[in-house]
Amino acid sequence: MTDAAGIRVVAIADADSFVKWSAALLGTVPGLRPHLLLVRTPLTVSAAQERTALAGTALGPDDVTRVSFAEAAGWLAGQRPDVVVLAGRGPFVRLMGRMIDALEHRPVTVSGLPGMAIPAQRGALDYRRYTDLLILHSHREVRAFEELGRRIGVQVPTALATLPFARRRQRMLRPERVRVEAVVGEAEVSRSPNILAP
Repeated sequence: MTDAAGIRVVAIADADSFVKWSAALLGTVPGLRPHLLLVRTPLTVSAAQERTALAGTALGPDDVTRVSFAEAAGWLAGQRPDVVVLAGRGPFVRLMGRMIDALEHRPVTVSGLPGMAIPAQRGALDYRRYTDLLILHSHREVRAFEELGRRIGVQVPTALATLPFARRRQRMLRPERVRVEAVVGEAEVSRSPNILAP
């Protein structure tokens, strides 16, 4: 629920690259109450990988919870986040998305990829087709995913965000404001600074 403390955003992740990406992404957006929910799978990060992923971000150890898949729905129902970032491989995103769709209080769902996605792959888009927003890292990616979407009949609104790992180290060590351009259909809308606002 939104209050004076900011928008409650939970990133759900398991694998190392997605944990790093989601932690870095949440750390760039001011005014959020971020949390990282690590769902146990065979690919879930170790404690050492978790520490590395959080280094230089706005998230600390108290901002991370580890749960089994069976516990995830109850945890989310109790926390009632405004936004959930689904940070995982395609099948993980689809599975978690179905669970979120069954919640009484359904948050806005955002997905993305931890690196450049050129060429756009059918599976990358198809598994994320039911999310409310897809975060991409370049205008070229936006064009590629829009073209792919037209070919396969999948339309997901996109937003641009700087690839967190492309920043200089000095900039990564402090949270900063980001500018995001949301592209919906033919209209392009600039929104700054809060990319995850509903």
